[in-house]
Amino acid sequence: MLESDSESRGHAALRASIAAILLAALACGAPAEADGQSSGASSRSVSPSDAASSDSEIKEIVVTAQRRAQSVQDVSVSMAVLTGKDLVERGVTDAGKLADSTPNMNFVTPYAMGNPNISIRGVSIGQVFGPTAVSPVGFYYDDVYIGARSEQLGQMFDQDRVEVLRGPQGTLFGRNTNAGAIDVISRKPDDHLEADGSVTYGRFNEIDFEGGVSMPVSDTVSVRLSGVKRYRDGWVTNVNPDAGSPQKVDDVDNWGFRALVQWKPTGDMTWLLNLHGNGNDSTTPVVFSDLGTNTYTGYKPNLAWNQVSLTFPPEEVLNAHGAYLTGNLNFNGLTFTTISAFDRADYRDYIDFDGSPQAIAIDTSPANVTEYSQEFRLAGKSGAFDWVTGAYYYHEDLESPPSYNPAFTDPIFVGQGLSSVTEQEISQISYNYAVFGDVRWAISDTFTLGVGARYTHEVKSASTSGATQYPDQGAAFINPYDVSKSDNWSAPTGRIVGEWRPVTGVMAYASASRGFKSGGFSADQTLQPYDPEKDNTYEVGIKTTSLDQHLLANLALFYNDLKNLQTLVLLPNPLIPGDTTAFTKNAASGKSKGAEIELDARDFAGWSFSTSVGLLNTRYDEFQFLSFLSFAGHQFTNSPKATANASAEYKFVLPGGATFEPEARWNYRSHVWFDPHESKPFYGGAGYSTVDLNLPWRRSDGRLTVALWAHNLTDRHYTVYTVGNEFLTAGAAVDFHGDPRTFGVRVGYSTE
Repeated sequence: MLESDSESRGHAALRASIAAILLAALACGAPAEADGQSSGASSRSVSPSDAASSDSEIKEIVVTAQRRAQSVQDVSVSMAVLTGKDLVERGVTDAGKLADSTPNMNFVTPYAMGNPNISIRGVSIGQVFGPTAVSPVGFYYDDVYIGARSEQLGQMFDQDRVEVLRGPQGTLFGRNTNAGAIDVISRKPDDHLEADGSVTYGRFNEIDFEGGVSMPVSDTVSVRLSGVKRYRDGWVTNVNPDAGSPQKVDDVDNWGFRALVQWKPTGDMTWLLNLHGNGNDSTTPVVFSDLGTNTYTGYKPNLAWNQVSLTFPPEEVLNAHGAYLTGNLNFNGLTFTTISAFDRADYRDYIDFDGSPQAIAIDTSPANVTEYSQEFRLAGKSGAFDWVTGAYYYHEDLESPPSYNPAFTDPIFVGQGLSSVTEQEISQISYNYAVFGDVRWAISDTFTLGVGARYTHEVKSASTSGATQYPDQGAAFINPYDVSKSDNWSAPTGRIVGEWRPVTGVMAYASASRGFKSGGFSADQTLQPYDPEKDNTYEVGIKTTSLDQHLLANLALFYNDLKNLQTLVLLPNPLIPGDTTAFTKNAASGKSKGAEIELDARDFAGWSFSTSVGLLNTRYDEFQFLSFLSFAGHQFTNSPKATANASAEYKFVLPGGATFEPEARWNYRSHVWFDPHESKPFYGGAGYSTVDLNLPWRRSDGRLTVALWAHNLTDRHYTVYTVGNEFLTAGAAVDFHGDPRTFGVRVGYSTE
C-alpha cells in the first residue's frame, strides 16, 4: 500500500538482510569457549579510547539496565546499546538520531524539537499534544527520570553509552515506561589527568566544538568538565519577502556543559555530583505546506524542496539546568544507593503552523518545568539470590504562561467570521510515590528465575484559564473560563522472567511484564481527566556470542496487549455551543507484535559487519474518534512495519601503524501512518532509506583522528512527519522534511 519503487527495493534488501541474520543465528548455538565462563565475562564498559585501541573482537559492554552491572548479553531484555565511540562515529548529537541505530524505534518532532514523539514497538504518544502530555518512553540521564519533554533532546555529548530498552520497564524504572526506556550515561571522572576534544566543520557552515578533561584534585576527589557548542546555518530558504529575517531557517544553535565531581573517601563509599546545563536557540521546526491546497485560501505552493513561504521565521528557545547527587555505600555485602535530583527547563516556541504566507494558524507553546526526585535502593546477594529493592519520589511543577494563538487573522479573512485569538495558561503539579523490588534466583547452573514488582501512587492537580477574542465581533475577550481539577491513580506493575543458559555464550529467555503510563488531564478548556494507559507484554528471545567473541546474534519476539490508550478525539466543546474541540481520552485499545534481529560480526579478514532489523505489526482493536467514525483495524500511528540498518567496515593498517577504517551505513524505514484516518496518502509518509559514510584515519597511538563524514549521501528527499488533518492545521496539509545531504571533516584528539 502506497509503496514506491525505492521502498520495494528497500524491502528486497531488508529480506536479504533477515535471511543473512537467520543463517548466522543458526550457526551460533555451539559453545564458543571451553573455559566455562559466562558470556558476560567483561568487568567494565567500553570507553571511546578502549574501542579505538582494539576492534578485533566484540567488546563486552557492561550495562545497568537492571540496576546491576551486567554484560548486555546477560540481560534478558531486548535492548540496543551505543557506546561513546558509536555516538561520535554515527553523528548522534541528540536522542532523535538514536532511531537510526535501534530496530523498532521511531522518532519524530512534529510540533517542535521540544515536543519529541518517540515510538518503541509501535507505542508512542500518538497525536496527543500540549504541555501536560507525557511519553510512554521513559527518558533518563544518569538514571534520573526527565519528565519535561522539552529537555529530552539536550546533553547528548561526552557520553559513556546510551541504553535503549524495549518493552515495559515497570519494575525498576517505573511509570511512563510502558513502551520502553532510554538511559543516557555520562563519562565519569578518571583518577588521572586525561583530556579529549574535537572540532567539526561541515556543509551549511556547520561548526561543532566538543571537549572534556578529567583530573584528580586530591587522593579522594576527581573531576570531569565537558562541554559542547554546535552551530549550523539553515538549509531552508523562506522566500516570503514580508516575513523578515532570517531568511535561512532550520538552523542549529545549541550548547551544553557538564561538571562531575567524584569523591571516594573510602573504598566502600563513592559520591558523584553532577552539575549540568544546555540551551537551544534555533529557527525550527520548519513547516512545509507542499502536500495539497489550503481549503480556506486556495494556497498551493510551487516551491523547491528546500524552500518555504512562511508568515514569519519559526523560533524555538530552551534553557535548562540541573544538579544530581548520587551516592553508593557498600557494607556487610550490601550496596546502598541514593540519587537526589533537580532539573529546570524553560521553553518557548513560535511557529507558523499552516506553512503559508497568510496568517492562518500560529502556535506558541511556552512551558516551564521544575522537577525533583529522590530514589533509594538497597541491593545484595545471598547464596543463589541476587536482589534489589527501593523507594522512589518524584515531584513536577509545570507552568505554561499565558499564550496567545491567533487563527485566521490575516487581512484576507476580515468580515468572514473566522478570525480568533485564543488566550490560555495552564499549570499542573504532580507527585509520584513508588516502592519496588526485584529478585533473581539461580535455581541451577543453567536456569535463573527473575521476579519483580512495583507499586505506584500518583497525584495530579491542574488548573487552566483563558478566553477567546473574535476580531470581527470586537476587541473584547469572551467565553472566559477558569477550571481546576485534581485526581489520583495507583497501579501495580511488574515482570517475571526465566533465563536458560544451556552452553557458554547462549542465553534464551521468556518474560511477561506489565507497564503503565500516567493518567492526566486533557490540555484544553475543560481539563477532562483520562486514566492510565496499560500494557501487558510477552517476550521470548535468545542472545548468542560465538567464534571467540567475533560473532553476536540476537533475536527477540514480542506481543503487546494495550488497554486504555490515550488518544486524541474530536468532541463537542461543552463551553462553546456548536464548537468542536480536540480532547485526550482513553478511546482506544490495540495490539502490537513483532521481532528484533541483530547481528554483529567483527574482524573477519579485516572486515566487520553489523545488521539489525525490526519487524512490527500493529492494530487498533477499538478507537472511536467521532461518534460516527471508528479507526478499529487501523495501524498505530508512528509505527513503521519495518526498520533496519546495516553497516560494513574494513580496517586498513598503514605503514607506521596508523589505520584507515572506512565504514558505510544504510538506514531504512518503511511507510508509516501519522494519522489514524489512513484515508488519504498525506496522512502518512513513504518509506525511505539513507546512506551514511565515516572515513576515519587514526594515528598509530590512537590519539589523533581525522575523519571525513557524510550523512544522507544520496541526498534523498524524505518526509519525517505529516499533519494531514486539516482540522488541526486550519485547512492545510503540512509536512516536515528530513535533512539533505551533509558532509564535513572532524578532527579529534585524546591524551589516551
